[in-house]
Amino acid sequence: MHAAAAAAALLVCLCLAGQGLAFDISPGACPKAPTVIKKHFNVHWYTGRWYEVEAYSQIWELGGKCSTAEYSLQKDGKVHVKNAMRFWLGNDITQEGYAEVTSENGDAELLVTFQVPIFGKRQANYWVLATDYETYSVVYSCTDLAGLIKFESAWILSRSPVLDDVSKVEVENAIKAAGLNRKAFKPTKQDC
Repeated sequence: MHAAAAAAALLVCLCLAGQGLAFDISPGACPKAPTVIKKHFNVHWYTGRWYEVEAYSQIWELGGKCSTAEYSLQKDGKVHVKNAMRFWLGNDITQEGYAEVTSENGDAELLVTFQVPIFGKRQANYWVLATDYETYSVVYSCTDLAGLIKFESAWILSRSPVLDDVSKVEVENAIKAAGLNRKAFKPTKQDC
């Protein structure tokens, strides 16, 4: 009985930490890939600059604003990834890595790799749930621990610092279709 109580207490602590610091934590395993773009994702059209409009809280973005992601094709077929933000002290912080399409059938499933100081190589899935390539993108990532607890992240991206009204409707439809936790999204300040 004590083991069950300890496990429940650990789950509660992880959920509280996730809500306040890094991502959405909940029981269960990650889904295969909820409602990703199937068989016609065009990575060439996806490249370029994206502004983070809303996202699940990210620990590495605490004290930051004006988050962007810049994607460009490399000669080896991988996608160069450059994430940037303005830190509260006024300095810009960047993190660079690469992404690879992992789906053999053309689905919008990618794996992103970053070299993180102290922690080493960090990889995460990057599933594009919906995009029109020109205005908006809804992205999802999930990692689970032995199928018992899942750590989810999600982003609403836009080609401009503000999402237009038509795209907002498409984004809301994609979030609902994927079953994402809408309340976990927090607005990203884009006033730089």
